[in-house]
Amino acid sequence: MNKDTEKFLYENWFKLVLTFIALLALGIYAYQTLIVLPKEKADKEYQATLERLDKQAKKALSEKKLNDCQLYVSFDYSANFKNECKSRSLKPDCSLPLAIAESLSRTMKDAKENCYKEYKIDMGQ
Repeated sequence: MNKDTEKFLYENWFKLVLTFIALLALGIYAYQTLIVLPKEKADKEYQATLERLDKQAKKALSEKKLNDCQLYVSFDYSANFKNECKSRSLKPDCSLPLAIAESLSRTMKDAKENCYKEYKIDMGQ
């Protein structure tokens, strides 16, 4: 090094160190503000979206299972009704005695209630 440079460094070393520290602090702040924080925010938003989609998928699956269960109950009711008619040697769309018709209806109602109990659906978001 030449004499002028050595003299400059000797007289201004403290100012240079402070300038270096200030630039380093500014760089860390900029990195934190421009890179780290936006990534954390994006990660939180992504996680919230995943949770929302998961909840929607579970709700849709519960709704499908509930609908399938109720459809099965309706088919079962119809088959039982037709079998009762057939066992009496009547047409499939016969008029059954009131007690039997009420029993079949009660069985169907109970089965549908069981569907609701088994596949509870959270009607909120």
